[in-house]
Amino acid sequence: MWSMVGVLVGFVLCSASSGVRGLQVSENCEKKYKELYPNHTMCLVDRPQATAVTLTKATQHAIVHKHNQLRARVQPAATNMQKVVWDEKLATVAAKWARQCVIGHDDNKARQIPEYPKAFISQNAGFGHTSFNHAIDNWYREESKFTFGGSYVWGTGHYFQLVFHGLSRVGCGAAKCPHSTHPAHRICNYAAGLDTSGTPYTNGTSCAACPDHCDSATKKLCDCGGKICYRNGKVDVRTCKCKCADGFEGDNCEQRSCPNEDYLSRCLTASPDQCSVTINPDNCPILCGLCPKPCNGKECRNGGKLAFQNCTCNCRGGFSGPLCEKCPSGDKEDCPTRSTTFCAASVDHRAACPYRCKLCSEKDLPCQNKKCHHHGKLDTKTCTCNCEEGFTGDRCEVCPVHDKDYCVTQPVKMCTDYPHKAYWMEMNCPHKCSHCNETVAAKE
Repeated sequence: MWSMVGVLVGFVLCSASSGVRGLQVSENCEKKYKELYPNHTMCLVDRPQATAVTLTKATQHAIVHKHNQLRARVQPAATNMQKVVWDEKLATVAAKWARQCVIGHDDNKARQIPEYPKAFISQNAGFGHTSFNHAIDNWYREESKFTFGGSYVWGTGHYFQLVFHGLSRVGCGAAKCPHSTHPAHRICNYAAGLDTSGTPYTNGTSCAACPDHCDSATKKLCDCGGKICYRNGKVDVRTCKCKCADGFEGDNCEQRSCPNEDYLSRCLTASPDQCSVTINPDNCPILCGLCPKPCNGKECRNGGKLAFQNCTCNCRGGFSGPLCEKCPSGDKEDCPTRSTTFCAASVDHRAACPYRCKLCSEKDLPCQNKKCHHHGKLDTKTCTCNCEEGFTGDRCEVCPVHDKDYCVTQPVKMCTDYPHKAYWMEMNCPHKCSHCNETVAAKE
């Protein structure tokens, strides 16, 4: 009987670091691995008792053939199951982990491939099997506990990985560990690996998703030649091209495509020190310094919006100037009644009432903050008030001598109870509405 230990990484993650399980990190770790992750598997010192096992070309071919054979026979059939190819980079890291003689998995970050940036690498591990074929068959036997479309069942992780449709590359390694409870250690790493316990493939007619790229031998696998997409991109098996995530382009999504704006609204209020801590830098490439700011870093103030086509600021409210830095001549008429919560609600509110909302200082108001009464309009060029008909005075504070004749027929409540009539009453019946009994100081 073959013994088998291990859980698919992606469902259970195990860390391998200096001081954990007796593993040691080499001071001579190759730079490309150390920059990815300080405790990368390729940075670990092999266990003294480990003996490397070299896989022949025939063994590599047998591993690939076994994977494709089992992937082609899934039930129900898969519309989008990819054919896998051998990958030496994956194999190198898998063999290095096998030589650690640990029954378990390395950290998913520890097996990343520098040449495959942000391509998820997952793993199946077998201990004590007599060959890779035996290990792979054992992993596939978990099919008996698997129900397509059902919820994930513990103990089917290896099968899930074997039949994940997005898998296109496999690389395996082995070592003899005589002091281990299971001396034969066999590891297979996968790209792009399964990073979720969702449905592993789409069921339906074989190759329905890739009619122009169906493997001629099995007629059940999509053959994209081991295509892999970086940075969370996905292979479109219909075209065998990558569908790249936001911000990336190129044949393998290898090139960063810098946007004019970060992808998430929270990037606008976050600080750069949150990058890689609470924010994924790929979502906020400008904030996190991965992309340059558009228009040579020009930033519009006071809620202004930068027009990327011509690098000009479209200002809100009455703001003006190249950067919307110049305050308007005053707030709107209803701003004095607005609360602080009004100001906090949106940038539009603050732009409408910049003085009330403290975007602008009253000392910056034209004409020393002179105010015209009774709906008079301030001419900011001459600092004089243009008064409504009948009103006079430096600030339009002097009412007409008498109300209009028809005011006697208007009830007093028209002054206060009917907002749509309030302006008309103030202009025509100011005495009746007691507007002329207020002092100028009170109005100011």
